[in-house]
Amino acid sequence: MEKFLKQHNINNPKYNNLVRTLEKEGTLILEPEILTDEDVTRQLKIQSQDQVPSSTETLQKVNPDTLRKAWDTSQRSQKDDWVEWMRGFSISLLKESPSPALRSVVHIS
Repeated sequence: MEKFLKQHNINNPKYNNLVRTLEKEGTLILEPEILTDEDVTRQLKIQSQDQVPSSTETLQKVNPDTLRKAWDTSQRSQKDDWVEWMRGFSISLLKESPSPALRSVVHIS
């Protein structure tokens, strides 16, 4: 945690005091805080953001066999053949992307 805070240049005096107290005494006894409306609103926003799955949690699996087939360039000799291959390959990359955002745009490509 300390490494992350230093890396991102984050300094929170309240956190630092809690860490110092914990290091000295081994336990923390926190007194109840009086929360303002702003504190409650901030905490609710953070909780609602935490409930939305991050993009890394929703990555889909990539089928390498489909990409290998799309990568095949045999029997391509004319310019039109290469243009058709490039279009098909681009669509295959979108279809097999682990990103749901990219997969969702396949129908407009």
